[in-house]
Parts: sequence; C-alpha cells; structure tokens
Amino acid sequence: MNKKLAYIEKGIIRAYTHKQNSDEATLLLRWEDQFVGSHNSILLDKPSNFIYQALEETYVLEIDYSEVERIHAGRSKIRTCTQPRPYVYVKCVPGND
Repeated sequence: MNKKLAYIEKGIIRAYTHKQNSDEATLLLRWEDQFVGSHNSILLDKPSNFIYQALEETYVLEIDYSEVERIHAGRSKIRTCTQPRPYVYVKCVPGND
C-alpha cells in the first residue's frame, strides 16, 4: 500500500476517477506549494479511489507518512526552520508561527 505524502514543488496534479459510463471525473487539482496523497491509503489502509496525473512537468518531494507521524510525535509545534533534511522539505515563511 502506498502511504506517501507528496509536496508539489512545481507543477499541477489532478485526481480523477472513472464514472460507471467510463467518463473521467476530475475530483481535485493540486498545484505548487500544496500537498497531495491518498486519504484512503494513508489513513484507512485501503486502495486509493483516485488516479493521480501530472498535467504538466511536475516535481514533487515524497515522504512516507510513517516519517511524518514520527516527526510530529517528537514535536508539539514546529516553531523554527532548519536546514532541509534528505527525507523532508520545509518551506519557511517569516512571521507565520
């Protein structure tokens, strides 16, 4: 089961599904500085209901959700930004605590 969370550094990703008549139905769009991941896979341990497609050249940074949970468990609130780690990218915005 893919339990990854992806940060979109550049590009656009759509999530879609096929209707009963085989038409595609776009359910969401995500673009730069947003996260994308399957709620079903990550939280419910079930296959995703969506198909993910890059609509243009897209760069993402992926992290296993277990790493997100481990990082979150070790910190009640992240207040400062540090150098990026090989497994996670953090965008820092001054003044947004």
